Amino acid sequence: MTKAEDLITSWDKLFNPASLAVVGASNGFGKWGFIIPMNLMMGGYAGEMFMINPKEANVQGLPTFKRLSDIGRPVDMALVTVPAAGVEKVIEECAEVGTRNVVVISSGFSEAGAEGKEMEHKLTRRARELGVRLIGPNTMGICSPPTKLFAMGSFSAPPPGHIAFLSQSGNLGVQLLSWAAHSGLGISRFIGSGNEAVTGCDDALEYFGADPETRVIIMYLEGIKKGARFLEIARRITPHKPVIALKMGATAEGARAAASHSGAVATSYRVYQAMVKQAGIIEATSTEEIINLARTFGELPIPKGRKVGVMTMGGGWGVVTADVCAREGLKLPALSPATIEAIDQVLPAFWSHRNPVDLVGTVNRSAHFAVLEAMARDPNFDSIITLGSLTGLQYSRGRNPARALFRAGREVFRRHGWNVWPFLKSVGGDMINGLRKGGKKKGKPETMGGKNKAQSGGLNLREMKAWSDDVFSREIKRLMRSSGKPIVPVPFDPGSVPDIYKNLGLVAFGIPEEAATALSKLTSYNAFLERIKKEQERDVISPSLADTAVAISATWKGKAKVLAEHEAKDWANARFLLVVGANPLETRIPDAHFLFDAAANGARLVVIDPVFSATASKADTWIRLEPGTDAAFALGVAHVIWREGLHDEAFLRTYTDAPLLVNESTGKRLRESDLTEGGSAERFVVWDERRGGPVTVGIDRLGMPDGVEPALTGSYEV
Repeated sequence: MTKAEDLITSWDKLFNPASLAVVGASNGFGKWGFIIPMNLMMGGYAGEMFMINPKEANVQGLPTFKRLSDIGRPVDMALVTVPAAGVEKVIEECAEVGTRNVVVISSGFSEAGAEGKEMEHKLTRRARELGVRLIGPNTMGICSPPTKLFAMGSFSAPPPGHIAFLSQSGNLGVQLLSWAAHSGLGISRFIGSGNEAVTGCDDALEYFGADPETRVIIMYLEGIKKGARFLEIARRITPHKPVIALKMGATAEGARAAASHSGAVATSYRVYQAMVKQAGIIEATSTEEIINLARTFGELPIPKGRKVGVMTMGGGWGVVTADVCAREGLKLPALSPATIEAIDQVLPAFWSHRNPVDLVGTVNRSAHFAVLEAMARDPNFDSIITLGSLTGLQYSRGRNPARALFRAGREVFRRHGWNVWPFLKSVGGDMINGLRKGGKKKGKPETMGGKNKAQSGGLNLREMKAWSDDVFSREIKRLMRSSGKPIVPVPFDPGSVPDIYKNLGLVAFGIPEEAATALSKLTSYNAFLERIKKEQERDVISPSLADTAVAISATWKGKAKVLAEHEAKDWANARFLLVVGANPLETRIPDAHFLFDAAANGARLVVIDPVFSATASKADTWIRLEPGTDAAFALGVAHVIWREGLHDEAFLRTYTDAPLLVNESTGKRLRESDLTEGGSAERFVVWDERRGGPVTVGIDRLGMPDGVEPALTGSYEV
């Protein structure tokens, strides 16, 4: 059995339990012990459900048991709602009867102060000793719509789908699930991780990565306890499944709020952002955006690049979209000649002839279809934004726009007592002809206005039908399948977006900014995938740099000499600690506590490393070096140190190769063999300021010959 199969099997009883027990079940309306079983029943859970309550004869119509052992056999999962002080005992009983999956709804642990924190430490230790997978405590629960499991403290029933969701906030998680349900976003699994006493966000991420029901992963995070493990798991998963994360607690106020409700230790936001970039995680910046991105990555094809074509019902909308695309790093290239020629056939001669394509108010839907198809086929574009062609009126207002138009016209005629027939004949003769002929012809919708389709803006019966959003959405889906490019509509009515997705299965956005941001993140994810592919082709392996030595030692004049020495205990007295390429939390474990002592004393820790190491996870700032660029980085640091006069001249002169002369014509160090015939190529040259001339030195041993004062700067003729 592979590791992935192992993961799926071990988590299966949590999300697809044949039997479960509610420990602390109650008839008291409003109590967790009442709400949990009620929500299970409302959600359609079909397995066996056992109520554990030593005082009641039955709960919600089901017989009760005094303890788990009275059931006579293990259940797949236990849901615990008893007070915090009694939870550890329940965990022990679960282990005794063979129940290894436990969801602890109960609160009053680390989020509640010192006493609760101590209880949580004991609970964590005991659960690990007994081999119990514990979700929580202080959680809203879990759900799995595909298996009709809604073990939640608040009922929300999104449809089954392929989006897995972990939330470190229970009520925010439930709210987002409700938004998902409202818009028809399908969920595969949900975990409210609570205080993460045993099962952390890294464990959930690992399972979601293996879960065949899950295609996209979204996470609401406040703190990451095991940053290095989380990063390692994310890097394994993101090349195969998009991971979208919303991190809160970025400000001091947010971090305090996170600690107060879940006991979370907020990870440094700058460290988090660097980690996200390295792992290929897509960063959401708001609760609304994380739902938008879940839809985007779940439904749209990944664009090959950042080139966007824009089709708009009006010029101003196109200008706004061009600006927001530029801000998001997207490009608006020119239309190809073939695309211009195709659009010339269906739009008036005064259309924009550039990207964005301004439809100049054309209401002919067949023209919209033709323009969109021409742009989708244009090799200059990787994705398309269409503004206004999708009205949103059909679903958000419950009516067909053409039908509403006729209803409004009828009301005008009724109020003003106009003679309908002369009015129609005077202002809409072409429309009448279109209405007469429209029902008889097959194929795409015809325009009114006779033979000159490009100049027409009218409607016939077929054209009116084409204005139905479901017709246009089918056209968009067809073009996406044939072109492999995402086509993103922004409807007239922004409030219709959830209903468009729910009824039509089409990803739309309320405003151009949202559409541009989503496309930008799709293209960034594609760039990440391309980078991973190239690294695999080159067989690139990220280096794990060695730890720094306690002392820098060298041979000086034939004798061992300590050049600079520092002890780990000195770290605790530092005000600023810079760790480059080292990982003392793993390679210097006995000394690691000095780093924490320094942090407690207010020191700032900065880690510069190609990998997000254990030490980097504790840093105030992590600066990621691209593999293979460490030499360039070191030269840059040396340049700054030199330019700003931060160097130690005596140290450079005595113990480094900084004084060695460089030949200006070759850019290489000057050697003794360059000066004298038969000279050694292993000896180099310095300029002795005391003697005013060149002196040869060897670099097999550090240190200058006695009496030599080498120059560090200047140009000399030798």
